[in-house]
Amino acid sequence: MYSLSYQVFLKNSRGQVLSRQRYLHQYIGRQDLARTGSRFCLVYLRLTTGGLALLYGLSVGYTAKQLITNDYKGPWVGGDKYWITSPALKIGLYWAPEFRYGIGLQGGVYYEWSSFTYASSTSGSDLVKVDEHNVSIPIRIQYRYEIIPDLSVFVYTGPSFDASAGYSIKIDGKWRFDKYEESSDYRQFNLLWGAGVGIRYNCVQLMMGGDWGLTSIRKSATARLNKPFFVTLSYVF
Repeated sequence: MYSLSYQVFLKNSRGQVLSRQRYLHQYIGRQDLARTGSRFCLVYLRLTTGGLALLYGLSVGYTAKQLITNDYKGPWVGGDKYWITSPALKIGLYWAPEFRYGIGLQGGVYYEWSSFTYASSTSGSDLVKVDEHNVSIPIRIQYRYEIIPDLSVFVYTGPSFDASAGYSIKIDGKWRFDKYEESSDYRQFNLLWGAGVGIRYNCVQLMMGGDWGLTSIRKSATARLNKPFFVTLSYVF
């Protein structure tokens, strides 16, 4: 049988943990809560369910995307001729249920946006704007090791399920077509496998890694969409 319980922890600027009961006794009892509130750098709620700890938070970061075929290796969404990847903004929700001995899961829901504008190679004057919107849902296995209190490192690996919400091309501001139209040769869904490392201090977490396509995103030929590198900064609760 599982029981749901929670504790509220307060940390001051020196990293000392004060329980809710001790905090109320020390400060509310002396009626100076308002004057001392600025001393606390962190207030967070951690849920535990029979030994399961759940961390969650907000993430923002950068992702590099790359298309690979038999005769091409380059950026997924436009780019300079010297580019081998195209950049994407990554934001989303992070969650990491952890069991015992540092073993747990890692996942989330992320929105990725890629955009590139360039001059048409035919006319030279027309501006071509390419935008791609993607939703990524990773599910990883994670191992975390605490070096000292509040400082830990972790490694992870597992699949990621991606779905493109659109890949539009506009010329001089006028919509021309979407790469995923019904007659398109491209698939909207992509399965990847990723791995990476991270470091967490208090509520701030830095994570980096990569994802590599397991399925072809083209119907008539083999073409894989990879994310050879990404980095995210998260605030976790």
